[in-house]
Amino acid sequence: LYEAAERKTSIRKKKIKAMDLFGDMLKERAETGRIYIMNIDHANAHSSFKDPIFMSNLCQEITLPTKPIQHIDDQEGEIALCILSAINVGNISKLEDLENKISLVKKNDIDYLDMLYREKFKYGTKDEILIKIK
Repeated sequence: LYEAAERKTSIRKKKIKAMDLFGDMLKERAETGRIYIMNIDHANAHSSFKDPIFMSNLCQEITLPTKPIQHIDDQEGEIALCILSAINVGNISKLEDLENKISLVKKNDIDYLDMLYREKFKYGTKDEILIKIK
């Protein structure tokens, strides 16, 4: 994809030094937190999936073979969704407290998935989603 865009003469190009580009990216990342750098070639070379990986979630702790969504009504696009939640175990003194917090997190995650699939992608109900997850 990149090489095809690189060969296109209709796309204006400007040469810059690699160190300048990398410096600008690091500066933007430090100032705004908006740039997430990932070597997708490396991710694909070491993936356990046969399908190519095009992107990751922002935290990059998961890489799945997904297809970027091109527009709001894109039926072909796919996303990888991170539903990990942080629990401050330092504030937990009894095992029952941990079980209650985990139940709450699980309920919130399932409700979020239910909303996402039903409203955006119309893949089914919460029960149907849970069956797919199991």
